Amino acid sequence: VDKKEQAEVYNIYLRKAAEIYGVTKTRQIYEKAIEILGETESRQMCIRFAEMETKLGEIDRARAIYIHASQMCDPRVTGDFWQTWKEFEVKHGNEDTLREMLRIKRSVQAIYNTQVNMMASAMMQETGPIGTVSDLAPTLTLGLKDDMWRLEAKGSESDVKKTAAGGGQAQSNIMFV
Repeated sequence: VDKKEQAEVYNIYLRKAAEIYGVTKTRQIYEKAIEILGETESRQMCIRFAEMETKLGEIDRARAIYIHASQMCDPRVTGDFWQTWKEFEVKHGNEDTLREMLRIKRSVQAIYNTQVNMMASAMMQETGPIGTVSDLAPTLTLGLKDDMWRLEAKGSESDVKKTAAGGGQAQSNIMFV
């Protein structure tokens, strides 16, 4: 089945299995769908699965599904998921479960923030250090080359000389113990 049509095929499969075998027999199908589908479809499938478990009175199962789904939901992007989970906890949980949900939200947000920072630093390493006017357009400094600029230029020249003399690797006087 084509990736674009997988979610729809699972929806049909879930409907037919619920009609024939009953709602409780769809758990394995939901689990397989969540495992195979992409993040967006999997997130929607998790919400449907949690809602089904809630209707069956399986509050703890539904909470476990929300916890699982939270790992693929950036709080800055998927606010609807977090709002759905918060409403679930307000309705079926207590103060402790709501606090746990908020703790998980903060930890997931920290993970996504770390990933964004690591991606940004990787992009900076690929493109090289940029950002100042003298870096972007050295001819536009209008003769205002201060002492710091001269030191930076001298340092980069010495780095180039060391790299050329050292066979491609710069020698360093810094030793880590």
